[in-house]
Amino acid sequence: MFSIVANLNFLFDSPNYATLFDSLMTILDSSMGNYDFAVFSDVENPTQRDFGKIFLMVTVIIFTILILNLIIAILSNTYNIFDPFSNALYLSKILASRDLL
Repeated sequence: MFSIVANLNFLFDSPNYATLFDSLMTILDSSMGNYDFAVFSDVENPTQRDFGKIFLMVTVIIFTILILNLIIAILSNTYNIFDPFSNALYLSKILASRDLL
């Protein structure tokens, strides 16, 4: 979605958004931390130049939130898998310490 919006807005102004694949690679590259605001310095319209910078920041923030949400979901699923075994592990440790005394 972000690459389509970037392609439609900056198709003729920036070579990084010339094709849909270039737009996708630029957005993914930006979300990985290699964002460059100098890409929008060639854009003649100052309003569109500012929109490009804001668009890039919003894209990076949304990608970060999505990745954090994915990590939280994976950790939550792992916790739910091992949660039923926690009580048995606790009781086995108590029995093992009782046998040592």
